[in-house]
Amino acid sequence: MGIYKAGKPFAMLQQETSEPYVSGSTKLLIHSDTVDGSTDFVDSSTSGHIITANGNVKHSTTQTKFGTTSMYFDGTGDYLEIVDSDDFYFGSGDFTIDCWVNKASAARQVFTQGNNNDTDYWRLDLNANNNPTVYVRISSTNEVVITASGNPVPDDTWVHLAVVRNGSTFTLYVNGTSEGTDTYSGAMSNFTSPFQIGSRLTSSTQYEFMSGYIDEFRISKGIARTDAGQDLALTNGSFTPPTEAYSDVTIEDLTLQSVATTAEAAPTSGDIVMLIENAAGTAVLNTDIKAYVSRNGGTTFTEGTLTDEGSWGTNKKILAFHDLDISGQSSGTSMKYKITTHNQTANKETRIHAVSLAWS
Repeated sequence: MGIYKAGKPFAMLQQETSEPYVSGSTKLLIHSDTVDGSTDFVDSSTSGHIITANGNVKHSTTQTKFGTTSMYFDGTGDYLEIVDSDDFYFGSGDFTIDCWVNKASAARQVFTQGNNNDTDYWRLDLNANNNPTVYVRISSTNEVVITASGNPVPDDTWVHLAVVRNGSTFTLYVNGTSEGTDTYSGAMSNFTSPFQIGSRLTSSTQYEFMSGYIDEFRISKGIARTDAGQDLALTNGSFTPPTEAYSDVTIEDLTLQSVATTAEAAPTSGDIVMLIENAAGTAVLNTDIKAYVSRNGGTTFTEGTLTDEGSWGTNKKILAFHDLDISGQSSGTSMKYKITTHNQTANKETRIHAVSLAWS
């Protein structure tokens, strides 16, 4: 193409990107950060579910975990309701539901969803002994039952609760500590009744109402947030509960792949130069960020070893590799690059600003 590098001709494809790709595993997120007495409840996830308030449930400044308010349930007819959605159908996939609870005496349901009967449902409640308990009941069979019998929830104290499915293992965490597990390899039912917070529905009757406060209620689909790199990642079997409100978006791993451009002849080597930004944390090269070149339209990619070639601003790095051998790929002239990020969380966010691919 009339451009030379180190004495040999090469061609180049350059692409600039904007913000990082973000995709929400978060399917419901209620912050409750508003004004005292408000009865408007907002889903801050990308799903934007409509949340219906029933009874006297409201936001209150009396007790708050994060922000200015939390959700207050008086124990008599108060609950939140979200129309059934595919967001709440987990099948046999991973999921995480977590929140903060500050209960009064005789508190019961934290959340529940079922089929308006007593044979198909799943729920997290505080039993008569104030022990958090998870039930998954399918066709009248309790497939999962986990009770935190050794860790009752005290009154007037903020406690973090999390229900996590990872493969076939269901785990109930209280303040980041596992209080029990159960196994079930089958699929969750595709429940049809509304998802409810603070009450239970059976035969069109609401009962077992929550008494107390709930904050930062989150549903995450397709992800066990206790996995490495996630915001509830385990260390020696437990995690540290969140110390601040969740972000409204979930930062996830990305795959950025270019469109193809045609080389004049089959290249035998490739170069990549890219501009990245460590928006949070620091990406470990060739672990948290990787780069690949293909000469056959993406049928085969060869990974190069990225090195740090300097900075272009605060927390901004120039990464590159040169003379990557791609001669082992099936011959072709359809050039592509692929950039992948890994272990991305709110504490490690890697942004890709520009990528340049060269070949010879």
